[in-house]
Amino acid sequence: MRRLGSVIVAILLALSFLNIGGKTAQASFEGGSSGLTARETTVSRNGIEADSPVSEPASAVVSLVLPIQYVSQLAEPAPSYWEWDYTPYCASASSIMVMRSFGIKVAGLANTFAVGRRGNTTWDPGLDPDGVSYLMRQYGGEGKVHSYWDPGTALNELVGRLNNGSPVVVFGQSGNHALVAYGYEAYTGGGVTAIYTADPLSGFFGRISVEAWTSWSDWFGAPFTAVGGKWQGSWTFVSYRDYR
Repeated sequence: MRRLGSVIVAILLALSFLNIGGKTAQASFEGGSSGLTARETTVSRNGIEADSPVSEPASAVVSLVLPIQYVSQLAEPAPSYWEWDYTPYCASASSIMVMRSFGIKVAGLANTFAVGRRGNTTWDPGLDPDGVSYLMRQYGGEGKVHSYWDPGTALNELVGRLNNGSPVVVFGQSGNHALVAYGYEAYTGGGVTAIYTADPLSGFFGRISVEAWTSWSDWFGAPFTAVGGKWQGSWTFVSYRDYR
């Protein structure tokens, strides 16, 4: 889907439990965990990093990060008819990252984009959620579209897929951009503090504080307003499979 031109200048640290709509995302870490250092890192879109101390001890925070290979949506030129900036391949690149994590051999951006377009159910010039679902099913996946009208539920369900070993394609920027969620951090037995994200346009690949993830529209902070009536007002992501 087409990238909206916006830039995040900085992201605040996650210093407390998340509570959205009265629901707190909980961590179970079925896939294992690893300890963090006593420092966290804030990140910006231009790659600048700034360390700052955290108030919680390192042992209070654990992480689950699934291995993926980053794919840029700029790795191939846009179709000759494309009139906008960048390329229409954000959902294709994100889908390739997810499918390759399952060991699936996937064709290039232009080819997967063409396949996914056959599954679109809207006039979106990129791939809509149904297009991503269709693409994943052509490569042996379930391509399940998850849509939730409560952001807390959406975060809980996303974390549940990660616990099951399944990174997902997330429709961020109010549904106008696709990226990958491939891991998270949380207090042991408590609230989620960060989501690990790969943005196929900006080149960003790493940790996003949960405050930024759930409040900045660049990430997953705003409901779906792009074309597609059945997703309007929802927080939507697509899984290749719900379980590894």
